[in-house]
Amino acid sequence: MRESSNSKKTKLRFKFQLNFDKAFPYFMVAPTIAIIGILTIYPIIIGIMLSFYNYTLVMPVKPFIGFRNYLNLLSDLRFLFILGNTVLFAVGSPFSKSIIKTKRHISLNWFLTLDYSISSVCLCMGLDAQ
Repeated sequence: MRESSNSKKTKLRFKFQLNFDKAFPYFMVAPTIAIIGILTIYPIIIGIMLSFYNYTLVMPVKPFIGFRNYLNLLSDLRFLFILGNTVLFAVGSPFSKSIIKTKRHISLNWFLTLDYSISSVCLCMGLDAQ
């Protein structure tokens, strides 16, 4: 009877050892995940929460205004113009790069020059909206 209780303890100890070995990498990654959460996710959540208030550093009271900030942003023509330029740049830049990369006779210097000129043109179009 003693041998059976010792063998049960050994099996239990071995089972715990296997579970700890599987969980150990997660314990090692947990502090990094916590730091990333504190430094990135928390400010994003606070920023979204503050966007529903009329928040200034001078006023101690923050009145709740709901979606008024977003409605003001979407009714601003300058914002819509720059948003259109951003979409154009985000869609057009990879498309133009893929076309240029498929051309074998264009040198790399021309490709880099065109890449920077697309960025400059989009930037100047956004500054022209003011």
